[in-house]
Amino acid sequence: MSPIDELQSIYSRYCPTRSLEVDMGLFIRYGYVIATPEFVVMGKAIKKGAKWELINDPTYVFATAATDTWFVSAFAGHQKDFLAFLPYEMKWLAWQRRGAGLRYWTLQHFRTRCEIKTPCSTGGSSL
Repeated sequence: MSPIDELQSIYSRYCPTRSLEVDMGLFIRYGYVIATPEFVVMGKAIKKGAKWELINDPTYVFATAATDTWFVSAFAGHQKDFLAFLPYEMKWLAWQRRGAGLRYWTLQHFRTRCEIKTPCSTGGSSL
């Protein structure tokens, strides 16, 4: 299954009230969408500890000077591959997996986990 097909499946199962196409359009306009044959990621720059309502709103744009975290809203494919495509460095990486609370790792910790063959280096549907 291609990463975009995998992402569509994730949306169908876990986000039935949202549309992948609508969200992707919003992230293209207000955040970032990176798509390759190996992965698809949608996200934006946020301020660590901001209110969930602002983080989860694809149309809300944090002031660049205030951001310190890449928030990954949706991801499918090989996790290690997308690190080379980050628009610029920030200290933190954040994501939410299937309704669990927001998780933060330092970007360096994420890179280290990928290099030592943990689950993030083997691909998968979410961080």
